[in-house]
Amino acid sequence: MGQFASHSVDEKSLETKHTSASLTTSIGSMQGYRVTMEDAHCLAHDASIHPDFEISIFGVFDGHGGKKSAKYVSEVLPCLLMKRLLARFHNLLEGTSGDLLERLGKIEAQIDYLKFLRDCFFKVDSALLEQNFNSGSTAVVALLVNRRLVVANVGDSRCYVSVNGIAKSLSYDHKPNNVGELMRIHRSGGFVAMNRVNGVLALSRAFGDFGFKAGLMSVPGPNGKRHAVVRIPPEETPVTCEPEVIVHTLGRLDEFLVLACDGIWDCYKNQTLNNEIRDWILKGKSLQEICQIVLDNSLGMANNVTGIGYDNMTIMLVALHQREGSVEAWYDEMIEKLSKRRGLI
Repeated sequence: MGQFASHSVDEKSLETKHTSASLTTSIGSMQGYRVTMEDAHCLAHDASIHPDFEISIFGVFDGHGGKKSAKYVSEVLPCLLMKRLLARFHNLLEGTSGDLLERLGKIEAQIDYLKFLRDCFFKVDSALLEQNFNSGSTAVVALLVNRRLVVANVGDSRCYVSVNGIAKSLSYDHKPNNVGELMRIHRSGGFVAMNRVNGVLALSRAFGDFGFKAGLMSVPGPNGKRHAVVRIPPEETPVTCEPEVIVHTLGRLDEFLVLACDGIWDCYKNQTLNNEIRDWILKGKSLQEICQIVLDNSLGMANNVTGIGYDNMTIMLVALHQREGSVEAWYDEMIEKLSKRRGLI
């Protein structure tokens, strides 16, 4: 969705943040051939409970039909997630004694992340309804609590973690023709035409897009009697913001995390991008330089027939250097490992 310009806007927004002693994040974004920039992102971090017990939130949001929904969700959702998580830890710590880190670990292990994220996503979507924006947005959000990585996805922005060079998918695209999505759309009275919900929307899950989230539907009454009107729960509407959630516990083989909008994934498969990122690390490129290269290469693939390379583009690259202790040591270890594997040393 959205219109294209005759020339690309290839000015880039690039930044690197040392999120914590164990995380370094580079973010790159570019408008490309779109008339406006509709992507947004978020980055939040907190270690207030204990310096060795960190909570980080990373997110990429790809707007359609305007930028307002993506911007709103990128600002409100991470605040809600962090506020509720901190409140849960503080509340459950009351009345307990013993080693603080041990108690925090026990509380974290008991969190139902699926329910937690589902509730937060629906709350933000309800708040978005009151804003009266005629737009929608994907969301891929990675929540890192201590060493637990939890990814919640709505739409076709995407996240993966590099595990010793293998791109492990932590999200899956929500397209109308996917069997589970198609069944929900049909059950709620919608249809799919030209790979789009009701012939219009190319996504089956998103924030906003409230024209596809009607709360009522007509169903046949018993014995062929007149139809009854029933309320559809928000997870069953033709387009829903219910997230799919994947949990991954970080281990010693985990190298880096990648989040990006579909403007990147139109041009790259997960493993192809992962291989290239590792190649650039071996060549001495910084995280920020790698983000710039990915944006340039994606724009260079622009094809006015397929539309590939014409979208807004945003990528977040997160170095996971918990074990190495610093991002400089992480670079050194990555280069040494890759050099040995390729017989260079």
